[in-house]
Amino acid sequence: MRFFSFISTLALVCGTALSAVSSSKPNILFVLTDDQDILLGSSDYQPKIKKLLQEEGITITNQFVSTPVCCPSRGSFLTGKHIHNIPMKNNSLAGNCSGPAWNNGAEKQTIGVKMKRLGYETFFSGKYLNQYGAPGAGGVEHVPPGWDKWVGLVGNSRYYNYTISNDGAKEVHGDNYATDYLTDVVKNHTIDFIRGQAKSGKPFFAMASVPACHSPHEPAPQYAFHFKPEKKVPRNPNYGTGWNEKHWLVENEGKIWEANPVRAQFSDWEHNRRLEVLLSVDDMVEELVEVLDVLNVLDNTYIFYTADHGYHLGQFGLMKDKRFPYEFDIRTPSYVRGPKLGKNIKTSLTMLNIDYLPTFIAIGNGEVDKSMDGRSVLADLEAATAAERPTVEGRDFLVEYFGEHSMPPKGGACGAQWSKGMACWTEGNEKLQPGPFKGGLLCSCQDSINNTYACIRRVNGGSPKASSVDSSILSSMNSLGENFLYCKFSGNPTFEEYYNIDEDPWQLKNAMDTLDVEQRDYLTQKLKKFVACSGTDSCR
Repeated sequence: MRFFSFISTLALVCGTALSAVSSSKPNILFVLTDDQDILLGSSDYQPKIKKLLQEEGITITNQFVSTPVCCPSRGSFLTGKHIHNIPMKNNSLAGNCSGPAWNNGAEKQTIGVKMKRLGYETFFSGKYLNQYGAPGAGGVEHVPPGWDKWVGLVGNSRYYNYTISNDGAKEVHGDNYATDYLTDVVKNHTIDFIRGQAKSGKPFFAMASVPACHSPHEPAPQYAFHFKPEKKVPRNPNYGTGWNEKHWLVENEGKIWEANPVRAQFSDWEHNRRLEVLLSVDDMVEELVEVLDVLNVLDNTYIFYTADHGYHLGQFGLMKDKRFPYEFDIRTPSYVRGPKLGKNIKTSLTMLNIDYLPTFIAIGNGEVDKSMDGRSVLADLEAATAAERPTVEGRDFLVEYFGEHSMPPKGGACGAQWSKGMACWTEGNEKLQPGPFKGGLLCSCQDSINNTYACIRRVNGGSPKASSVDSSILSSMNSLGENFLYCKFSGNPTFEEYYNIDEDPWQLKNAMDTLDVEQRDYLTQKLKKFVACSGTDSCR
C-alpha cells in the first residue's frame, strides 16, 4: 500500500486528480468466496484480510447461510430469498440452477437489477451459478440483467482451463498462470472496473466472486506446497467421531472413515491445498484495498467479505464437502468495513445470506422489498461498539436443503459405497499442481435423495421475544436453550435431530429423546411456519 500511496501523492502534486469528487452514495465491494469454512480455521491463514478488514472493520461472529450448497446459497445471496421462494432446489438445471425458470423469473430481481435502479454502476466477475453458460441456461451469450459489466464464469469453480462470458462474448482460458489463473483474472477485471468508476465519480457496486477454496484446489505457483510441514485439519471434538444417531448417510460415511485411515490423511492433504488457494484471495483483497485507497474512494466504500457456505473435512467422519445442517457447513467467515462503521470490532449479530441484498439496498438509500425474506443489518452494524453488546437481538431462522442423487461415479473407486439414491464422487485425482493425492483415489459419498431437510436454528435466545409468546408454551420454549438446532429429514418415517448447542457445541449427540411432547409440538409448528413463509413479515 505504501507504493500506491506514493503514486497517489505524486499525482496530486502534479495536479492530476485520480478520482472525481466522491459520490454522495457509498460504493460497495462484495467479495464472495466458495466453500470457505470458519470452524476449520481457514481465516487464520489470511493475514492481509485480518489487517485490512477485521482490524479496520467488523467481524460478524454469527454469519450463517440458509442452505449449505453452492448454487442455491448463491441464489439466496442474489435475491434475498429462501430457496423455496426463489424457487431453486440444487446445483442442476432441473433444480433451477440458472435454468430457464431462473432466467425468466428471479434473475430479473437480483442484486444487479436492484442496485442499478438505485443509481449504481454495477459489475460482476467470477463464479455466478453452477450451470451458468450451459446450452440449457442460455449459453455464454446470456448476460443476466442489471449488470453494466459482466465477466461470468461458465460452469463451476475452476482455476485453469475454463470459459468466461465477457459481456456475452466467449473467452477461453488455458493453464498459463500469468494470464489464466481465475482468482487473478477476477481481481484484475474488478480493479479495471473500479478505476473507471472512480474517475467518473458515479457510485459503484462491484461483486468479485472467486473460485477459492473450491476443488480442484490448484494454488498459484508461488503457493504450491506453501505449508511445509503440512498443517493438519483441527482435531476438534467431532473430527472422525460423533456420527452415531445421525442421518443414515452420516452414519454410513462415519463407519467407512473409521475403517480407512487414509481418509484422515486425505483430509489433511486437502486442508493444506484449500489454504494455499486462499492465499491468492488474501493478495486480491490487499490489492483491491490499495487501489481504492489510491483512488481516494476507500473511505466512501463498504467492503463485505463472506463465503457461499462452510465446509467439512473429517467431521463426523464425513470425508469432505458441505450440504449438511451442522455448524461447520452453515457458518462462514464474515467481515465488513466502511463509512460509519467501527474498527476492530466483533459482534454477535446474526447475519444470513438472505440479508446481504437488503443491506446493500439500505446502504444505497433504497426501500427493501417486503417480498424478500432477509432484512437489512446496516443499523446493527453501525450500532456495534468495541465492547460486544449484550443486547444483540436473537434470531430464529430456517435452514433448508434438497438432497441430490446421481449415477455411479466413473473410475470404480466408489463401486462399494454407491447405492441407488446416493451422490458420490471420486477424490484425489487433481491433474494440475500440486498434483494428485499420493494415497490414491478415494470415494466420497456426499449426498442422497433423502438428505432433504428443514431446520430451525436458534441464536442468542431467538425471536420472537419471550414476552410475545403464549404463556402456555413459554416454559417449553425456554427449556430448549438459547442456541439450538432442530431438523426434520424427509423419508418414511421422517428422521429428526436436536442439539442444544450451548451444552453440546460440537453436536456430538442427537438429543431428540430429551424433548417432551410440548417441546416437539412447538418445534414442529414453528418449522411448518418457516417452510411456508414468504417475505420478512412471515420468515422470522
